[in-house]
Amino acid sequence: MTKARILGGIDAAHPLPRDLKKALSEDDVTSLWNDLTELARNEFICWVVSPKAAETRQRRINRTIEELREGQRRPCCWMGCVHRPDKELNSTLKWLTDRQSHTMTSYADSYRDIDFRKYPEKYLIGRGEQGVLIAEPYKSEILPHWRFKTPESATKSAKKIYAMFVEYGKNNEFVGMDMARKFLQMGFTRARRYANHPSGTKYRADGSVDTQATDWKDSEKAKSAAIFKTYYDKARQDPLYLRLKSQHKKL
Repeated sequence: MTKARILGGIDAAHPLPRDLKKALSEDDVTSLWNDLTELARNEFICWVVSPKAAETRQRRINRTIEELREGQRRPCCWMGCVHRPDKELNSTLKWLTDRQSHTMTSYADSYRDIDFRKYPEKYLIGRGEQGVLIAEPYKSEILPHWRFKTPESATKSAKKIYAMFVEYGKNNEFVGMDMARKFLQMGFTRARRYANHPSGTKYRADGSVDTQATDWKDSEKAKSAAIFKTYYDKARQDPLYLRLKSQHKKL
């Protein structure tokens, strides 16, 4: 049986590297990868090739496979490729690349000294949970309430964070709303990950995929994931949130 061809991203930005291509060669992963858009594949490739350390690169390759199997269509916590010749950088990305002397391995260091309550225009929405653990002061306000160990703690946590989401909205703080939304999403994805693999990772030390837990559908963590998913869906579909998000994109 002929193996399916593994598609690349945007060649002018990043050719598909051999080590990533090898990791994508498993049949189920190949189909998930090829189902992504060319732009989405390019984002993963950029994320993988950006770090200088070989260990970090390998971790990102492993995480790419994991995220594909989890249904992610873009790399989590990544600001996006800045190497595409077909797309001009927006004002936030230009500011970040200038801060980093045009080396773009991460935007984390540039974000750490910004007060986004004072300077919301510098906030990059990103994709998924991107920036959830570095955007201040909202990270420090929300993180102490984030728990998913048991369904009871997840319920209390999700209710509190959603209440903060609503309160930020009353104050017209889109960044706060988006950060609360990201914490709700992270509660869902992290709890779901531990439901699938109690160790928190799909990969053994030798790089092989660990067996999925037999109770992945109805374990304590699965219930916690479902609780967070309910509140996450409410937040991301909230009319005020969507209106403020649209306005923020125009800044």
